[in-house]
Amino acid sequence: MIFVLGLVLCQLPLDTPGSWGEPARAVFLDASARPILSGLNAVSFDGLPPASTTFTFDGVVLKTPAHALFGPSTLHPAWISAVEVGPGVDGVQRGRSLGRNVTLLPRQPAGGLHAVARIDVLQTGLYVEHRLERGTTLQGAVRFFPIAALAGLFIKGSLLLGDYQLRVTHPVASGELRLLAVGVLDSVALFVSGIPVAARLQGHQVDLRWRSQTLELGVGGSVSALGLTLNGETAKNAIDGEEDALNARAKTHLTFSSHATGTLGADVELRRLVLSRATTLQLPDATSATDRTRRELGVAVVAGLFGELQLTEGEWVTTLGLRGDVWKPADAPAYATADPRITTQRHLTSRGLLELALGVMHQAPSWLVGVPVLETAALRYGVQEAARADARFTWKNSRYESLDAHVFGTALLRTLEMSPFDENFLQLANLTEEDVAKKRSSGWAAGGELRYRVSRPGTGWAEVSYGLQQSWRHATFTRSGVDGLPIGEAQAWVPWQHQQTHAVRGAFGLELPRSWKVGLAVTVMSGPPLVGGLFSQHQQPGVDPLRGTPRWVPKDRDQVSTAGAWLRADARVSKTWRPAPLEVELFLDVQTISIWAQPTGTSSGTAPATLEQQARGEVTLTQKPASSPIPPVPVLGVEVRL
Repeated sequence: MIFVLGLVLCQLPLDTPGSWGEPARAVFLDASARPILSGLNAVSFDGLPPASTTFTFDGVVLKTPAHALFGPSTLHPAWISAVEVGPGVDGVQRGRSLGRNVTLLPRQPAGGLHAVARIDVLQTGLYVEHRLERGTTLQGAVRFFPIAALAGLFIKGSLLLGDYQLRVTHPVASGELRLLAVGVLDSVALFVSGIPVAARLQGHQVDLRWRSQTLELGVGGSVSALGLTLNGETAKNAIDGEEDALNARAKTHLTFSSHATGTLGADVELRRLVLSRATTLQLPDATSATDRTRRELGVAVVAGLFGELQLTEGEWVTTLGLRGDVWKPADAPAYATADPRITTQRHLTSRGLLELALGVMHQAPSWLVGVPVLETAALRYGVQEAARADARFTWKNSRYESLDAHVFGTALLRTLEMSPFDENFLQLANLTEEDVAKKRSSGWAAGGELRYRVSRPGTGWAEVSYGLQQSWRHATFTRSGVDGLPIGEAQAWVPWQHQQTHAVRGAFGLELPRSWKVGLAVTVMSGPPLVGGLFSQHQQPGVDPLRGTPRWVPKDRDQVSTAGAWLRADARVSKTWRPAPLEVELFLDVQTISIWAQPTGTSSGTAPATLEQQARGEVTLTQKPASSPIPPVPVLGVEVRL
């Protein structure tokens, strides 16, 4: 099994160029990964929203893996010893997700006192660990992002980001007792289209687990708070939500014979939600009126049972699994789901491995990225369901070289995919049934990847990959006439709004004399459909319904084109000194050193007109290319290790 796991799991280099020195961002080097917008920390796998991807740290699913949902990762870099991307059809121990799992492996204390101080353009942080005489280990870290905070002195806005982590382990009986606490505190204030927008995000998780070779028991809790305020000239809207959760988990490993082993387990989570909205209107007489609504949704329950049986027969290893979940929203009837899964693996000589997998998965409604409060509130609308088939072949040509080929097909039987960039976001956040009903859909996704990798300790690594993905939905949308006014609703097959079909990647990292390291990564990727949100809404010439003059009108969802292909190059260079007892690393990591930004469509408008032309109703329509507003991000930093 060690050989099997070593091939199936994709372990990524921690010094990936363009990662800002954050190991968690190495996932973007994976052949199946797609950034929804270059520079944002939101990764899509296999034609699914980023919310379908889970990030697990020390066995705990991180509710908030990125600051401000799209920014830097929420773990100090010194915590992470490896980053692994899991298979498309995972074991039944992991449920309630349609997509991949990214495992962030924690650093194992080496003994004694160890510390890492990190200062770079983005963050200032400290990590400390210490192993006591009786086997107890203490690990802790805290970070603050001062540059983001100081940016408010030069732009209209502010960005306050911080996080903390604490891990304590102690041997108890025949196992280990571990306490883990992680927290995120964010406050963002920006001007969007001239309107002040303020967002607040807090997340605190605590997990206590006892683990031995055959048994695992755990309890935990979390508090998540989300707030959004829009200050208009005549109205102020504030939406606030809080989610308090308690969870418990038990799992045991069983051995029936030398050819048959199994796993049995159960998990349950109780969530209490409070949602409130306040609207303040400025009245003509200079007074104001406020309308407040508060909904305490009570307790939502999500519980599951899972079992797995692994059979070994010669070169074949087959795993049969079944997971059952009960979903009980606080304000809606309960419903149940069943997820059967089967995986079979076969060794082809001592170098190759063939893996085939089939599985059914369910997930709560998704909000593009994970948003704990809103996803639990949307449980009343049902869950998403998908059936997936995977085939993977891996060949290790030597100890240092490997070739990996993967194909998949996913039937999206039921989807409910929403986004904070939707124009009707406020209605969705307040659980308007009519708007959410239009989001329900079905679809399919298919594709695959081919990757060649070489890695030699002490010398460096290199890899090249190609990925192909197609992701479509049978969606309901509004058709418009030549005047841009709605003429009715239609249903048709349309590409998923963040689909990027082709991706070609090449990267390398070299270890040079005198402790120098250099790395370069180049990505060429096709663009997504122009359906609005993060990208432009595709426009076509039309007619103003009142004046009869030319105007731009949006194209229907099934007729839009895609944004242009784009190239992104990232680079990293570092130098390490080792004056005992310290180790000092100076690094420069540049995300997007290419000279052009990612295309996001076109900006449509009209040419300037004289008063005479305006009087005659003469309008000249114009278009110009639009591109991502995210600039190149060079991160210069120093890390001091004791």
